Amino acid sequence: MIKDKNCKINEKNISLGIPIFCVAGKIAAGKNFLCSILEKRGFLCIDADSVIHEIINEKEKQNEIFAAFRDDAQKAGISLQNSDGTLNRRALGRLVFSKKEFLEKQENIVYPALVERVEKIIAQISHGAGFENEKSAVRGIVLNAAVLYKTPQLLEKCRAIFFVDAPALVRFLRVRRRDGISPREILKRFFSQRNLFTQYKAFSKLHGIQIKRIKNWGKDAEKKICAALNSML
Repeated sequence: MIKDKNCKINEKNISLGIPIFCVAGKIAAGKNFLCSILEKRGFLCIDADSVIHEIINEKEKQNEIFAAFRDDAQKAGISLQNSDGTLNRRALGRLVFSKKEFLEKQENIVYPALVERVEKIIAQISHGAGFENEKSAVRGIVLNAAVLYKTPQLLEKCRAIFFVDAPALVRFLRVRRRDGISPREILKRFFSQRNLFTQYKAFSKLHGIQIKRIKNWGKDAEKKICAALNSML
């Protein structure tokens, strides 16, 4: 067991190799909170959003995005460039969440690079980590991503899926406090994720991957999360 005064998590089958888990969930459900719990207990979390931001920040990829969305942005009256010529990610978000085909276009540009980089990180960790006699060893890898099912090459590597959930009103208020975007933009993003759990459930059934829905709201949320994790790890 990994001992902690607030939570105990099993280390079953750790010696068989680095276990990989997926933390998924709708916007503002608490994916980062769940990952922080796992990080405290020795798991290394890879934030897919952070990796995507790194990819999008690269000049070559920004030029590719500008070329792909130039006409669409112009028609929508949205400027994708900041004053210094770099990509305005918030403006891009408004555009891609306005139509399904725009979101798919962005994913086709970014996701292949995401898969390549995450696989490289996993390979590096797997090659360098030991489990049996090192207290500081990485105990597992967690892929933190809202829509990892869209990159099946990564999700197929996972031993289990933790789907974090919270009521729509709770998530709405969290987004307003965190991101400061308009209610209209929030609802667009909520709508785009309306069938998210169904997608993961179907994937888990097809590929024989365990899935656990974890509730992240109300009193004793962390205690409930730890109990759910302990039943799966």
